[in-house]
Amino acid sequence: MNRIVLATLATVLIYGTTCMAAVGYDDVNKDVHNDSSEPAYGFRILLEGVHDVIWHFDGYPDGWRFDNFDSRVVVEGDGRRTTVLQWSQPLNPAGEPEPIPPCTWVHIGYRLMTQADIGEVCWTDESGGCIADEGYIRQPTQTIDLIDGVYVLTIKNALRDGLPLSIGVVGYRLSPGALRLDELNRRNPTLNPSVAGNYTPFPGAEGVIVLDSGESRSFEIPIVPGTTTPTTTLIICKKNKNFVDISQHVPGPRDGDGPTLTQWGLIIMVLALLTVGAVVIARRRRVAA
Repeated sequence: MNRIVLATLATVLIYGTTCMAAVGYDDVNKDVHNDSSEPAYGFRILLEGVHDVIWHFDGYPDGWRFDNFDSRVVVEGDGRRTTVLQWSQPLNPAGEPEPIPPCTWVHIGYRLMTQADIGEVCWTDESGGCIADEGYIRQPTQTIDLIDGVYVLTIKNALRDGLPLSIGVVGYRLSPGALRLDELNRRNPTLNPSVAGNYTPFPGAEGVIVLDSGESRSFEIPIVPGTTTPTTTLIICKKNKNFVDISQHVPGPRDGDGPTLTQWGLIIMVLALLTVGAVVIARRRRVAA
């Protein structure tokens, strides 16, 4: 009987570990440059809709960074709901409080379970407002879908300022497994866009593309059969004069797709325990008889 229980528990743990790793998510890491003439006291990203931030990265421990992160849902006057990501309380490389000087790079990142439109990105001043003009960082929205064995990257200008957007799509690479959020940066020698061969160009997206307000363009990446596994992730690099984005798309069920594999793991656990209980009861009845 003890062997049955131990075997069942081992099976449940194996299923649980596999299921936890199989839920899909998106990591977005940004090297952002303070192009303004003012010191920045924070950094803000506005996402359209409601999204849960399940992990965030606030800067290299040995570089300029932020000591505080906050994510909140804001209901606007027209009833639209947005998710505001706010980094604040900047620290210098020595760990002392100091605003981010002009011409300084900072690395930040976040993880979402759902893909999101980016409405606004900016450095913030001491009062928490966006620094005007060069304090705005004009970044595109990207979504990724896997359709019939083909990755489809869609890049969209969802910014609220209504202006055209120029963006350089460096390329993509496939990774055998998901990287940690804090590994997804230019310090990783395999992800540095300055190193030749790190990324494969997107067909049709070479050089700089320009998107009008609200415009989107899609690019396909045919996957060669046998070159990927269920754990393969897609890493994409984009850049402009004041940012470098390295993002990671981890395949798997998302919120709203029905039971995720994590939830199936819980279902399997319950069924396994019910089976063990039924066996124990049946044996006790035979012994009692």
